[in-house]
Amino acid sequence: MKIDLTPADREILAHHDPSVHGRALIELAIVDALIEAAKLSKYRFEVDDLEQDEDASTDDGLKAALFNRDDALLNVYETGGPYKGWIKLVFGNDGWDLISDFSVNLEEFLASEPIKKVDEIWGGG
Repeated sequence: MKIDLTPADREILAHHDPSVHGRALIELAIVDALIEAAKLSKYRFEVDDLEQDEDASTDDGLKAALFNRDDALLNVYETGGPYKGWIKLVFGNDGWDLISDFSVNLEEFLASEPIKKVDEIWGGG
């Protein structure tokens, strides 16, 4: 799988020790797949407990906000609509295990094509 790194992705990687760039690239690919799947499903994410100075209103802003923490709770909403559920992300393990838990009503969303493609390459199970 080819990963096209944005300037924001390069900035994120610059904050990681080179010895863990492989893991960070896998985590970036999973976050990118989540973002793509959300767009296709007309969902949006809100990071629970964001600092006031963090901006998660863009894809790069969301990635920067996520990669500034060890774990994150993503609240999932329909765009302009109701709450759909949550996804728990834990950074810094093996990469492929970034999604550590989620609400069951998001199973279909997490099985969507963008996420399935990444899971086929790096999935842990």
